[in-house]
Amino acid sequence: MAVDPQKALLYKRYLAKSAKRMLDRDVARERLQAQIDELRKIDSKGMQAKIDELERRIADAVSRETTLRTHHQMEDLFHRKLRDRMSELEGRIDKYLKTRESRLQRITELEEKIAGRLSNKNEMVEALRIEIVQLEKMSQELEGEPKSAKKLNKIQDKIKSLKKDIEAKAAS
Repeated sequence: MAVDPQKALLYKRYLAKSAKRMLDRDVARERLQAQIDELRKIDSKGMQAKIDELERRIADAVSRETTLRTHHQMEDLFHRKLRDRMSELEGRIDKYLKTRESRLQRITELEEKIAGRLSNKNEMVEALRIEIVQLEKMSQELEGEPKSAKKLNKIQDKIKSLKKDIEAKAAS
């Protein structure tokens, strides 16, 4: 079985980098331990002031981080509420548009229905007028005959009734 030289070189490179990191970590630990040992040797008065300053700076950094985190949480909450409100408003707009379309459709249907009834009413009024004209002709023909007085009265009553119907239909 042959070993691929490029893969072997790559493997050696990763091993070398890993070993260097471990050595760097060990060196950093040794340096830290040496620094701690030196700090133990320094007088406590100068050391205490430095430690106090360090604690203040750490507390300040933690305070700032807490403030930033709180501000970020508030912004997230605001954005979430804003997104929810936008979704709600979009739903309302969709509902409004759908009801608007249905209202427009209903209005169109009603207008067509009214136009149909008006044309029917106009046709009925025209038919009544034609009937009145025919009855008036019959009335004129019967006026000269003495025997037809009763029939003439009926025709004239019918003409009056039809004229009232026309006026009632025209008013409505």
